[in-house]
Amino acid sequence: MSHVAESTASSYDSPLDLHDLALKSVYKTCPGDLYMEWNGYGYQTILNVLMEKFPDSNQSLPIDDKFNLNKTIKTIKWNNQERPSVITVDGETHEADHIIFTPSLGVLKANHLELFDPYLPGDKVDAINKMGFGAIMKIILHFPEQWWPDKAAFEVIWSPEDEESLQKENLQWLMSLSGVVPAENNSKVLIGWYSGKYIPIIENLSDEEVLRGQSYILDTFFSKHFNVSQPDQILRTNWYHNPNFLGTYSYESVAEKPNRTIYQEKLERPLMNNNNKPVILFAGEATHPYYFSTVHGAIETGFREADRLIDYYKK
Repeated sequence: MSHVAESTASSYDSPLDLHDLALKSVYKTCPGDLYMEWNGYGYQTILNVLMEKFPDSNQSLPIDDKFNLNKTIKTIKWNNQERPSVITVDGETHEADHIIFTPSLGVLKANHLELFDPYLPGDKVDAINKMGFGAIMKIILHFPEQWWPDKAAFEVIWSPEDEESLQKENLQWLMSLSGVVPAENNSKVLIGWYSGKYIPIIENLSDEEVLRGQSYILDTFFSKHFNVSQPDQILRTNWYHNPNFLGTYSYESVAEKPNRTIYQEKLERPLMNNNNKPVILFAGEATHPYYFSTVHGAIETGFREADRLIDYYKK
């Protein structure tokens, strides 16, 4: 039963190693209905709201032509010049009065030495290194028809005998499965949530290996109770190996406790040039003091940094 508690905790907080997760947390639950969803339209909905395309797209902000997509940042130059600049991998240079940078903490952990010219201050690097950042994974199964009860959710509990069988079948990565839930607005889809140390391994598995694992789960847990069909499509996330993210979201690590707020403030603190002008500002879920790991937390930090610039020009 211990793996149930471990996988559940890991699926909420995303650590690959549960021993790295701090016991006490400053995380807060935001008010409102936490289970509202997008009626099948996905996270594009919140972007449409922010751009005022909803409810009337004809009244949207005139900013569509301001986006420069599909560009990878190579270097951010900041200290010795009045205007910081971003250099892309394909050689483009973009200057600005200020840059609000919203990378994942995973990208900062892996690439901060190459990204910034000059290097980041030591206190910010200390925060980057000590704050936790992990990954979870979803494996999404589409079936020819729904064979499970409406609104059903399933938690997987492996017996010691099951664990031995998984080892023999080289399927021990299935121990990372914390639960299976139906998708909203799609009656033919089930979503498996995976977390913990096997995430890097699962993402590297072939489609055939993943399908073999899903068939094992269906046969072991569901076929005795339902008229189970095999999935006809499988989708899976790969946040851990995606170079633009290198994981999913931050968590409170043992290394940063009991001073999580101090490290969050270090991560949030803007970079000032020689004229004491905030040239690089940091936003993103990891910089939020208590809504970290959430989309609403990330959005609030964007507003925070915009307000910081407004206050700067009011002085």
